[in-house]
Amino acid sequence: MTEQMIFYGAGARAAEILAADPLRNGVCFADADTSKQGGIYLGLPVLSPEDALAKYELADIY
Repeated sequence: MTEQMIFYGAGARAAEILAADPLRNGVCFADADTSKQGGIYLGLPVLSPEDALAKYELADIY
């Protein structure tokens, strides 16, 4: 799998998705919660939805 993926929401559901398929090419998490933005979750940066889309405009969103 080579497509880039943005995961919406840095929470338990994202952890389940990555645990079920660790080969997903996740590039970041997009989360509207400002307390999570700027951090790292499961090894990926957490960005605002706007920043994630601007940085990875060709990525798929899950």
